[in-house]
Amino acid sequence: MDITQLVVTYSAKSNTRGNSGGGESGTTGSETSNEGNSLDVVFDVLSSSRRRHVLRQLEASGGESTINDLAEHIAAVENDKAVSALSSQERKRVYVSLYQAHLPRMEEVGVVSLDDGTVSVGPNADRVYAHLSQPSEPESTRLPIAYVIHTALSIVALLVGVVWFESFLPVLFALSLSVYAVLAGWQLLTAERR
Repeated sequence: MDITQLVVTYSAKSNTRGNSGGGESGTTGSETSNEGNSLDVVFDVLSSSRRRHVLRQLEASGGESTINDLAEHIAAVENDKAVSALSSQERKRVYVSLYQAHLPRMEEVGVVSLDDGTVSVGPNADRVYAHLSQPSEPESTRLPIAYVIHTALSIVALLVGVVWFESFLPVLFALSLSVYAVLAGWQLLTAERR
């Protein structure tokens, strides 16, 4: 089943409303809606942290793992423990969740393949991995670096002011605080846009 068939199947299952125009729809609007629906499927798969952990662990293990190994790894991550420190209940909770819900859903859309307790990367996994690999906050280091540079320049300017230009110290201090206020405002604005 390729991604187009997958989208049509997924759309038919999740959309209980019929076409308002009656009859079968042509290709005029269906091609654009298929793209949106395929993204819906991708984001549905990625909406669960356990499914994201499965994908990352499969990638780290060369594309194949067992359900037991995946459950142990995910339980260790979720409980912030070493695998050897996990209780059987912690392992079982994740195993049951993977076995009954997450892995069947991922197999249904072709992201993974299941075979006798072995999980491998499915034919539609590339589309999901493309979205999983994207950085979530590409600008996250720019503002802290700006603060560090500003602090260093402010300290140098204040030291120079103390030595040579004592009468300008209040102006330098006010200028430094103003720049900090601008940087903080910029950070708040960019945080709200995300």
